[in-house]
Amino acid sequence: MKKFSVLLLAILLSGCSSLIARVGENHQNGHPYAGFDYALENAANCNFALFVNAPPLIIFTIPVSLADILASAAMDTVLYPVDALIENDNRHKSTLCHFSLHHQ
Repeated sequence: MKKFSVLLLAILLSGCSSLIARVGENHQNGHPYAGFDYALENAANCNFALFVNAPPLIIFTIPVSLADILASAAMDTVLYPVDALIENDNRHKSTLCHFSLHHQ
């Protein structure tokens, strides 16, 4: 039961990238697989930032990132016909985690 609860929590907390990419400022409606792309960018940036700044936390973020990427891919596949009908205005949503190796 405990494993099921953890799995259910991970699923409920993931898949948000498909929604986040399509709402708010710089929404990416009309861009197929926008949530998947957004999930990949966030996973890369956030996991790298944690790897550099707090390596033990990466144990928790990698599974959540993978679940988000998979859930976003599934949701974007369902939303593909809608995205195909909407005109793409080439907007790009910035990632949640911003990390740079260059200090300013």
